Amino acid sequence: MLEGTADRVTRGLTMGMRDILGARRILLLAFGEHKAEPIRELLTKRVTTQFPASFLWLHQNVTCIFDQAAAASLAGGA
Repeated sequence: MLEGTADRVTRGLTMGMRDILGARRILLLAFGEHKAEPIRELLTKRVTTQFPASFLWLHQNVTCIFDQAAAASLAGGA
């Protein structure tokens, strides 16, 4: 919730982890070869404060969409 208001955040590019993990569904989009390393790190399934995206493993309804460039370095390609 936004401090001082009764409105809930429904969309945003910058949201706190509490709001993100409180969502019913999460859609993670990653595009471009510069995202290959973060994707690789995410797929290790290690949850750590050093990599906040890893907290998505604690949510039950996450969909990840990667383009070919972002996923190219993964085993088997995109």
